[in-house]
Amino acid sequence: PHSDVAGFDVDEQHFSALLDYIAASFQQGTGGPVAIEDAGYSTYDRFYEANGHFNALVGCNTWTAAGLRVAGLRTGWWNPLPMSLWWSMGLYD
Repeated sequence: PHSDVAGFDVDEQHFSALLDYIAASFQQGTGGPVAIEDAGYSTYDRFYEANGHFNALVGCNTWTAAGLRVAGLRTGWWNPLPMSLWWSMGLYD
């Protein structure tokens, strides 16, 4: 438990759909998703080659919100920032 982490219960069907969404988002190599070497915010994270694109309007929080909707949770229409996604989840779920 951590104040910056939210947990949600989803049924098996939605969980499976979420896993499919995540897997389809990343380019796959022989050992799984293709990591981008020497990319990340710190020692403990990584960036991966994706299917699709990234820009200021379609970033990681927008991707996360779409995944949560696949999992059957409600989010706001557009969540470009971490706080907008957090507030959205608090409002709807």
